[in-house]
Amino acid sequence: MRFRAEMVAAATGGRLHGPDVEIDGVSFDSRVVQPGQLFVPLVAERDGHDFIDAAIERGAVATLTSRPPRGGTEI
Repeated sequence: MRFRAEMVAAATGGRLHGPDVEIDGVSFDSRVVQPGQLFVPLVAERDGHDFIDAAIERGAVATLTSRPPRGGTEI
């Protein structure tokens, strides 16, 4: 399923920071992110925000985060 970053921002009540990239799937685990996916860092026993760089290195095209923008496409 493909969708645009702006669609995710609208659906979540968020704001898009960066380009309106095309997204092809979602992952919550930086170890299994596929190129073109949205990475959603979860906060539980470990803070998924610590793995944003790893997810981007694996090909994530955007992140859905509650933290201030760092660059790239963030929602």
